[in-house]
Parts: sequence; C-alpha cells; structure tokens
Amino acid sequence: MMRYVWIIGIILLVASPLSDVSAFSFFGPKDYEECEAAAAKEAKTETALTILRQKCASDFPARRWREGGYYFYDAQTNMSFFVSGPRMSKSDWDRINAERQKKHTKKIA
Repeated sequence: MMRYVWIIGIILLVASPLSDVSAFSFFGPKDYEECEAAAAKEAKTETALTILRQKCASDFPARRWREGGYYFYDAQTNMSFFVSGPRMSKSDWDRINAERQKKHTKKIA
C-alpha cells in the first residue's frame, strides 16, 4: 500500500505543471515554510499533501524562527538548536551530534 502512495506522489510531482508560478521562485522554495505553502496550493488530495510535506521536511530540516534565523528541533534529545540556514551545514550537524553525545553520556553516568 505504501509503495503505491510513493508511486502516486512521484507521478504527481513529475506530471503536474506549476499552476501558480508565484508559489515557487526560479530556483524553488528557499525554506520549509515556502515549500509547505507551495505544496498546499499544488496538492489535489490529502495523500499528495502528505507526500509533498514529507519531501519539504527532508529537503529543509530547519524551520524559521519567529524573531529571524532558523532552528532545528532534535526529537532524539528533545532540544532545539539555532542553525545557519534552512539547509543545515556540516558544522551544524557536527554541533548537534556533539550535543547528542553529551546528553547520552549524562544519562549513562
């Protein structure tokens, strides 16, 4: 069943023309929020919307912070981190992994 959902989602992404050009910039959405807004306009069904939102989440792990900048919520540590942008850099991931290690070490000790 899930296999068919992915196939339908891929077909929708490839086959559907952009009906609202303003929803996408020339190079695509710049962050999760723009991607999700475009997905909401493009999706014809709830299943398509779910697939498009999952794609947005995988492309843009960080979210806009209301005061500016971006943050990443790490469900493993239940912590949020300020990051360099919507697509996190290697140094952002290194810092988050170091925090995960610290938290894991504290639980063991």
